[in-house]
Amino acid sequence: MVPSLDRLSRSLADLIAIVAALRRRGVGFKSLHEALDTTTPGGRLVFHVVAALAEFIRELIVEGTREGLDAARGRGVRLGRPPAMLRAMPGLRRCTGCHAIWRGPNSFR
Repeated sequence: MVPSLDRLSRSLADLIAIVAALRRRGVGFKSLHEALDTTTPGGRLVFHVVAALAEFIRELIVEGTREGLDAARGRGVRLGRPPAMLRAMPGLRRCTGCHAIWRGPNSFR
């Protein structure tokens, strides 16, 4: 029993292999989110259809994320973690655990 098909595996082939191995051992498979039960022929059919759709949706999300990151890079947006020290202004330090800049007492901005 798993909460959702996409939590068990990242690819359709891997997911089908896992469920087939379980079936060879006489173990049924149930997904709570998709309400699937592979102990019946109809359940296995629906499993394959839903698994294919889950993989398709995951690939769309990955593709959209890549396109968004590429577009941000094209606009000159700096991606990733900010630098540990502010090199341009050596007198300034970042406050630990927040994004404020500390110049001294009562000087957050």
